[in-house]
This record gives sequence, structure tokens and C-alpha cells, in this order.
Amino acid sequence: LPLICVAKNEHYFWPFLLEHYRSLGVGHFVILDDRSTDESVSFLSAQPDVTILRANMNFADMYGSLRFGVVIRGLLSKQLFPNQWTLVADADEFWVTPPGFNSFPALIDHLDNEGHTLCRGVMLDLFPQSLGDVSPSQTGTAPWALSPWYDDINPIHWPAHSSMPTSINHDRHVRNRMTGKLLSCGHLSQADLVERGIPTMCKSPLVKWGKQTQLLSAHRVSNPYHGSRQLACAHFKFFPDWESKVRAAIQSQAYYKASIEYKMLDMAREHLREFDLRGQSSKKLKCLKDLEKFTI
Repeated sequence: LPLICVAKNEHYFWPFLLEHYRSLGVGHFVILDDRSTDESVSFLSAQPDVTILRANMNFADMYGSLRFGVVIRGLLSKQLFPNQWTLVADADEFWVTPPGFNSFPALIDHLDNEGHTLCRGVMLDLFPQSLGDVSPSQTGTAPWALSPWYDDINPIHWPAHSSMPTSINHDRHVRNRMTGKLLSCGHLSQADLVERGIPTMCKSPLVKWGKQTQLLSAHRVSNPYHGSRQLACAHFKFFPDWESKVRAAIQSQAYYKASIEYKMLDMAREHLREFDLRGQSSKKLKCLKDLEKFTI
């Protein structure tokens, strides 16, 4: 099973990401490096199961109606691994398999037997108690130790054949609490919140790429959806170098609505450093398998 990842300056995550996905049966990592200036390339070059690619386009360049950094994930999957399953993940995404499946290959066998060609998944932001608890010096600490809190977003209503959930409890979402606090303190306007919208908390990371498979967005593909099995993702927005990542995203304007979500995070960095990020439904992670309950 190959994992496809497009990344830039993610040196912090690589040791943890490789260990996590190797333990779940990923046999090869194909990393499209977007001109990293940190130690990513030297570290990844020393790994026996990693292939590093470069492109003559930047992540932010438009390729049809989507950003190149989004489209290339599907193109690589279809060109390098036609009619095969691939797992697509960002460096800050740690996907967890459902109960009863101790590896992605075991899950794929089940999906193949049922005639499915994708596996959808829900995403959960993991976060520290306060932004001030994460510092640039903590590069040796695992992301789930730095950001051990998550919100119980159940109940999730996701019809079997829909590409997106019809209902997720968005009030139980740390980034929405942050923007709500910024609003109440006068740093954001209601118009800013309307422009931002609500973060998408789902993806389809595990896909069998046939000739007709199309990547519709960063979060959706054209293959038929189903409710047979579901993945969960520990999504780490807050890590030792998160502030630099926010500044780079704002400068590039490469993300949704000219990186509007990163602009909100930058305001939080400035004004909410000691704000308790936890909500009434927040729980502390013991291990990544705690997130299995969101796969059912």
C-alpha cells in the first residue's frame, strides 16, 4: 500500500508519521516535496521506503479549477498506481483504522470483498490546553503529547451514499470556539465569520483509483460512497512550528479563500495565547486508538 503526501517543511512530523503508518501496513511513501528548506529532504532520503518527487509547479499554482497541490495527489495515484488502492494524507494527518482491522491492507481486503472503491473518514482537530503550551523547542515530543485534547463531535450523521456528512456538531470544534472568542473580543466581525464558513471535517483518504476516478476537491472523489466502514483522523494544527506554518500559508494564499482559516489562526496566535481551548465535550487522548469510536 502506498501513501501519497504533498508537503513542505514538515520535518517535525516525518519520524512520527512514518512510524504510525508503517505500523498500519503502509509499504511505501511517495512524498512530493514542495521546495522544502528545512531538513525534510535529507531525512526522507535516508529512509528505505520513501520516494521523493519534485515538480515544476508550486503547491499554490492553479491546475484547472483546483490548486496543483490538491490535483497532484490524484494524478500521482492514477499514474503511478492505476487500479490500485492508495492512501492520501497530509503530514499532519494521522488516520486510524476501524475496530477489527489492525492494518490498512486488512481493511482493503474487506472493502474489495464488498465491492467498494473508497473509504471515507472524519477528521478531528487535536489541540493543546492553550496555545502557549506549544513552543518551537518541543520538536522531539510526539504531536499527540503536545496536543492531547479533542472534541467529541458525535453524533455524526453521514448517509451511506453521500460524499459529505449532513450533520456534524460544529459547536464541538476547537477552531469554532476560537473564532467565537475572537468575535466576542471584537477581533473578528460577524461578516468575517460568514466569509470563513465552517471547516470541512471529512475526507476520502483511501481510494482505489480507476480510469474514471476524479478528484472533485481536496476532500471528495467521484467514486461511489458507502457507509460500510469509516476512518478517523487525528489532525494536528498545533505543533512546534505551527506559527511559521500559519505565516507561510497566509503569504502564499494557497488554501481555501486565500488561506482565510490561517488568518483566523494568526489572530488566535496574537490574541488567544492563554485562552483555554477546551470545551464541555473535550476529552484527553490516551492513544490514537481512542478515535476508533468515530469510525463506527
